[in-house]
Amino acid sequence: MGRYRGRPRLKRWRGQPYIYWTDYSCNPPKLRRTSCHARDAHDRDEQSTLLNEFLVREKLHSAEAVKLGAAFDYEHPMLAAIKEYRSYVQERQKTKQQNPNALEGLSISSVASIEFTLDSMVDWFEQSGKNSLTTGRLDGSTLGQFFTWLARGRTKHGNKSVVRSAATLNKHKRNVKACLKFLNNRRPKLFPDFDILRDALKAQAQDLGPPASFSAAELSNFLNEAIEYEKGPLEFSIERRKKGRKSIERFRQARSSFTATPVTRVFLLLALTGWRKEEVVQLRWEHVRFDTGQIQIWDPKRRGMKHKLVPLKGALEGDVAPTLLRLLQHWHKEAGNDPWVLPHRGLPNPVFPAHAWKEINQRIGQRRIGPQSLRQNFCSYAAALGVPPSIAALWQGHSAAVAERYYRSHVQGVMRGRSIEEAMGLKPLMLQLLRDKK
Repeated sequence: MGRYRGRPRLKRWRGQPYIYWTDYSCNPPKLRRTSCHARDAHDRDEQSTLLNEFLVREKLHSAEAVKLGAAFDYEHPMLAAIKEYRSYVQERQKTKQQNPNALEGLSISSVASIEFTLDSMVDWFEQSGKNSLTTGRLDGSTLGQFFTWLARGRTKHGNKSVVRSAATLNKHKRNVKACLKFLNNRRPKLFPDFDILRDALKAQAQDLGPPASFSAAELSNFLNEAIEYEKGPLEFSIERRKKGRKSIERFRQARSSFTATPVTRVFLLLALTGWRKEEVVQLRWEHVRFDTGQIQIWDPKRRGMKHKLVPLKGALEGDVAPTLLRLLQHWHKEAGNDPWVLPHRGLPNPVFPAHAWKEINQRIGQRRIGPQSLRQNFCSYAAALGVPPSIAALWQGHSAAVAERYYRSHVQGVMRGRSIEEAMGLKPLMLQLLRDKK
């Protein structure tokens, strides 16, 4: 359609009512038409209301066009915008793989989390009949409906409900917020008013519960069970009772596979550094300083001092884990030219052994030990041995206030020793691992 600079007006075309309006995103502006029936305006009053909306909208758009040089596109399909952001995320993943030290890259785990959120959003658009939603019509209510659906959603098979915590939903909100902020910075401009979306993207309050700390017996039990798990057996004895039957079925089942990344090594690094799961899994040999006994990585989450380190030995506050340093030396010899600290048999990079970790927790029959609880546990043991909170926070990569409020807990059953690994009761088992290596 040709150029047009008149006000929006209602006209009939092929027997149907249409709104003719000016699209200021083009240069020069062009005439567009929108079906009244497509906007649910069927009678005269509804069509009059729709016309007034276009009148107000055109005034705002014309002013915006003058200010931005016709740089907006409010009729851009939302699904197409999400696809553009996915392409950007995948490019950042390639950057991280080609240059791990580049701050512009995204890890594989981060990309997987983002893509899960975006896939869920696309699925919801399809299920709720919002495939044709444009960026200009996205509002906080629509986002709120999506997060409500996500909170009570089901698995892809549809036969099991998913219980998503507040922390999980906040992670999805961060992913959606990053997507929309990226799109909001794009030109032509896609959102008329980004502020109306902010309330729906706010993180909701969550009950983190008291910080966890484990006795030396609990920690050593987990490590010992992980060692036995990785040794075998090749078969397991299974006992189960089928629903509706009184008899117990007993049989032996061969283990289908062994974990690519050993649980023992992941556990020791988590327990004796207090670092995050993603940081431990992505640890490379270039981060291990055998000459000084330190593990040092770049921490993009911290302001000011961007590196964080754990002195496994030689710190003024006392040794942390000198035996772990000796184990790392043996692991380094085994790794050869592999840049990753953790093995990843057949996989492109190490992964967290979630299935094996869960199975070990079930077999020992005690309080569940997880990566985040081990992070809290490290802070508690450091405090029990007299390490100042500011120093423990420096090692773990967060503020001293966070350490005191969310991480530190009273520790019971501390073993006497000169290092954190001895206080946790892990040194005897670690020495056993060293003897097995020799």
